[in-house]
Amino acid sequence: MDHICATKIIATVGPASDRAEVLADLIAHGVDVFRFNMGHGDHAQHRAGMAAVRAAAMSAGRAVAIMADLSGPKLRIGVMPESGVRLEEGAEVDLVCGGDAFIGDNKRLWTASDFAADVESGQAILLDDGRIEMRSLAQSDGVIRCEVIGGGVLTSRKGINLPQTDLSLPSLTEKDHIDLRLALEEKVDFVALSFVRSRGEIDALRRLVGGGKDDPRLIAKIEKPQAIEHLRAIV
Repeated sequence: MDHICATKIIATVGPASDRAEVLADLIAHGVDVFRFNMGHGDHAQHRAGMAAVRAAAMSAGRAVAIMADLSGPKLRIGVMPESGVRLEEGAEVDLVCGGDAFIGDNKRLWTASDFAADVESGQAILLDDGRIEMRSLAQSDGVIRCEVIGGGVLTSRKGINLPQTDLSLPSLTEKDHIDLRLALEEKVDFVALSFVRSRGEIDALRRLVGGGKDDPRLIAKIEKPQAIEHLRAIV
């Protein structure tokens, strides 16, 4: 073999792990890369955390990489009642995309993202990491009429996944561009892009990051079926 590919351990930095003693312990136990989830926390916290990682790595005498994980077009349900609502199997629910926000119930749900025109009848709409499954029946004027296939209790800000839908939303959001500037200023080692669907999205990120030997390397997170279809081009 020309080379050996070794598995690397990636640890996400968060409130439970951003202290110097915890980072040092994680490095001692073999962490290779520290991931900063740009979807949580603010830039001041990320800068402080990256500085703490570098200090801990220097003290340990180890090379440890830093990854900035961009959020991408994360879709979320809006505000729900405090205890959530139960969506019953077989019920019909309207998913309102964009427009004025409202508190959802078991008849109407709201999301800030306007993707209704992309969803075709019969396509799956998964909520809360797939714990609740709906199927699109029809869409009109920014509203998707859905049938609940697998019910459950839905609470605020849960994720929406559209595994069969080719979304027209850009892979790099306005927030991602702002977060990427921070990552480049901090000279991170890796930039990860969420919900990658095609080579074009990686090309766009590469143009922003640069392709020099000192520029960050890119990680495409494979979370969408379209990424599997275009995997060779993405690689």
